[in-house]
Amino acid sequence: MLDKATDGGVLRLLRALALRGGLSRPVKATTTELSHQLGVSQQSVSLWMRKAASDGLIGFEPAGRTRTVRLTEDGVDLLRREYLTYRTIFEDQSSEMVFDGKLVTGIGEGSYYIGLDGYKDQLEKVLGFEPRFGTLNLQIKPEDKAMKACLLEFPGFTIEGFEMEDRSFGEGTCYKAEIAGIACGVMIPSRSHYSDVLEVVSHECLRKALKINDGDTVQLKVFLS
Repeated sequence: MLDKATDGGVLRLLRALALRGGLSRPVKATTTELSHQLGVSQQSVSLWMRKAASDGLIGFEPAGRTRTVRLTEDGVDLLRREYLTYRTIFEDQSSEMVFDGKLVTGIGEGSYYIGLDGYKDQLEKVLGFEPRFGTLNLQIKPEDKAMKACLLEFPGFTIEGFEMEDRSFGEGTCYKAEIAGIACGVMIPSRSHYSDVLEVVSHECLRKALKINDGDTVQLKVFLS
């Protein structure tokens, strides 16, 4: 199993490729060139490249007798996530993130899960109100998935999993939030970290309060502390 140092090396490799122009096009970069650029051995570079390729962060394309390396969408998203995290630390100082989400209809799971005492009681304790009317599902833009990943770097409030009637219900993370001045919360189940949908809970029926329908876009402000 690869260790955290290797994962850190993969991130260094992605940055090096991006500095060579790899965000927008395939680039030629031998292990020798990259080892000089990064100040490590060729063996380390080779290990990091194999790891990055197996994780779907880079891809290779033939270019004559050599080959070029390109960052995949997942590779770019990982760098974007790092950028957003550091920008929040050093620049924003705003203690909040803002998402523009398109209202979509879920499959009704939100009403069921939020109605369970195991979740409802914990959410009420965290948010200060009883969550009602299930969840409002907001689909974020593809480029904002990295910002959602960045959000998960912040601790939020852990919602513990539980068992009921021989069935297990998973844990998640809750963040206090607001839509058009209405207090709400964002619940991110551990199983849906890579989803492009944010599940919003409130004490009001947000569809009625905001007079919104599927396809409408609303601005969600998520508080980081």
